Amino acid sequence: MIKFWNKYSEVFAYLDDDGESIYLWSGEPVAWLSGDAIFTYCGKHLGWMTDEFAYDRFGNHAFYVESVYGLFDKNPLRAPGPRGVQGIRPMRKPTETPPMKPQFSSSRSPYSEELFFSQYD
Repeated sequence: MIKFWNKYSEVFAYLDDDGESIYLWSGEPVAWLSGDAIFTYCGKHLGWMTDEFAYDRFGNHAFYVESVYGLFDKNPLRAPGPRGVQGIRPMRKPTETPPMKPQFSSSRSPYSEELFFSQYD
């Protein structure tokens, strides 16, 4: 499991051990990875995942993994509370074709971490 951290140094989501399924810390399934592309279960492209960061469709970083803590955030990492029970993953709909990758930047995404996954709801 890879934990995803927000700008407040809090765990808010994770990549499951299957290496594809993304859940909010509450246990809600919200997205999945296909290669480095992040998709909603409705098939909408959200952005890209690298070893350290998730980027939105415009190349701005949205959240990060613990290994890069300290590059952008100086808050102490907060220990996560208990993880919620994993919900049942919805069926994956056909995916849209991702746009060309933009140049990734260190600018913050305008989407909060929660909005990142619900921008198409």
